[in-house]
Amino acid sequence: MTHILGASDTDQAALLFIYFLFAVIGIQGWVWLARLYTKHSVWCLSMIMACAVFLTVPFLSAGDIVAFGVICALTGLTLGSDLALPPAIQADCADWDRFRFRKERTGTLFAYWSMSTKLALGLAVGFAFPVLSWFGLDDQTQAASNLSKMALVVIYALIPIVLKLLAILLMRSFPIGPKQHLAIDRRLESRA
Repeated sequence: MTHILGASDTDQAALLFIYFLFAVIGIQGWVWLARLYTKHSVWCLSMIMACAVFLTVPFLSAGDIVAFGVICALTGLTLGSDLALPPAIQADCADWDRFRFRKERTGTLFAYWSMSTKLALGLAVGFAFPVLSWFGLDDQTQAASNLSKMALVVIYALIPIVLKLLAILLMRSFPIGPKQHLAIDRRLESRA
């Protein structure tokens, strides 16, 4: 927002508000869609949407605040899916784990999930800031070169596209859908 758009502090605050507002709004829509289809396919759809939106980022230039506002709204919607659906999928996996191994390990599985997401965020920051610094972009008041702006766009938009496409490939044939989860649930109830 600072180095490419030249956004003011007020604009930056408004854009972040739009992003998180649409994430909250989006949660209900993604949960509703996940009831109609499978959770993993809806999550994949949201990641495809995010990839399509991120593809527009390299075309932004100074002053494109409204265009970036649209990007914030659309990626915020997809964030709603990222916040709601993976934990729901994990809960289904925890039920399968309980059925398969006859042990209650839900807390441990959620702890691993929480640890891995925090580790991923830490690694992202640990990667992004040194790389941007290496490209000469380490101070907000410093003028950004074209090369450092390109590095910023790659880290902000293009690397997430690659990671989301990999996640889609991993999730496309996820084996637990509504029917499978219902069968697992019934078997767990019959054991109780």
